[in-house]
Amino acid sequence: MKKNLFVDEITRRIEDKPILINSIFVVGEKKRLTTKQGDSYLHLTLLDKTGSIKAKIWDDSKIPFDSVPDDGVVSVSGRAETFNNTIQIIIETIQPVETRYINPSDFVPSSEKDPEKLLRELQKILKPAFSSVFKAILESFFNNKTFIEAFKRAPGAVKIHHAYIGGLLEHTLGVVKLCSLLCSLYPFLDRPTLLTGALFHDIGKIREYRYDWKLDYTDEGRLIGHSVLGVQIIDELVPPSSPLPSDTIMILKHMILSHHGEIETGAVQLPMTREAMALHLADNLDAKMASLNQIYEEFSQEERWTPYQNFYSRRFFLASPETEKAEEDGAIRLKPLIRGQKTLGELLQRIERPDE
Repeated sequence: MKKNLFVDEITRRIEDKPILINSIFVVGEKKRLTTKQGDSYLHLTLLDKTGSIKAKIWDDSKIPFDSVPDDGVVSVSGRAETFNNTIQIIIETIQPVETRYINPSDFVPSSEKDPEKLLRELQKILKPAFSSVFKAILESFFNNKTFIEAFKRAPGAVKIHHAYIGGLLEHTLGVVKLCSLLCSLYPFLDRPTLLTGALFHDIGKIREYRYDWKLDYTDEGRLIGHSVLGVQIIDELVPPSSPLPSDTIMILKHMILSHHGEIETGAVQLPMTREAMALHLADNLDAKMASLNQIYEEFSQEERWTPYQNFYSRRFFLASPETEKAEEDGAIRLKPLIRGQKTLGELLQRIERPDE
């Protein structure tokens, strides 16, 4: 079944009058709610690769609420309209669709970046680690086609940051770049150890998530989690005759288990080495910046504030067009980070050419 209308098209086309909807979507959320007047209705979140849109089924629609699936793909007809500055679909008919009749790429967003190019850039920055005691485990990983294909396709998350096909590779590259920068700023950090930990910190996500027609958790992802799955993958990658000392493997596993920083935020252990702490901070920064960038892109620059963001427990001030232009013109510069280097950009260039 061909999808003929996407969420972003609905958002672009709607103005002051409703538009007719007849398309297929993934059900992301389903709630039975009640209006202030006491009328029941069904609240849905419908998804495709371009975004999400709210939908309602009113009690007088003659659609039995229990017949609406909690998830899966559905064919929807109705009208899209704006209510209280929010676009929503008022559903008139809704029917489940078997996933074998749909094109999964219509529903799961994908990175626009070339994964092969990202992989080459990643290997280039990892050169110091390839020249260290970690060479054997790195070669074992990059020579394993099954791992690499999964690494290139896996999402970085289901929500919040890098939640799309290829997101894990993008996020990992961002964390590796930041860790390389931290090694330049703090020479006492062990570069091969930190870079290897950065590469593998989220590797368990290749088994934690499914990404066929919907981004979601696998059973082992929910029951075990990507940190422990990552440690299991390290065990699979270390050759029996590996020259890696047992303490080195232990430190690498510790970095994977502690990269969330706090027990309350998902860490199995607290970071207990300098490299583990640096990895946690780099991971958190890359994830937060990607998440915030998505929030800023979602809202018009004509608005001064975003709506309240539950994940961050705050609103965000939206930058003015003048500020953005100043940044593009290079007017906003940073104080020297390292002697002889005037901007962060110059330092990042050094990271991308580590042997110079």
